Amino acid sequence: MASLHQTTWKRAGIHEAIINSTFEFKRKTNLVYGLSEKWCCETNTFIFPWGEATNVIGGYDGFGRLLGFGRLCFQFT
Repeated sequence: MASLHQTTWKRAGIHEAIINSTFEFKRKTNLVYGLSEKWCCETNTFIFPWGEATNVIGGYDGFGRLLGFGRLCFQFT
């Protein structure tokens, strides 16, 4: 589909958005489970051997451009 509509998408300025929306991330359930084991419901923080970490809004500002293979996803074409 991309090969057929690529030029139209580029002219419309939506090519990168479409390519990014079709990127598939591999699920790493062991990582999610491991991180969830560190969660403290009382303080709403992650407790690691080196200290506590909390979630803040500023930590999520880059999620729209998550890394894939060491590069930002909007660079995949």
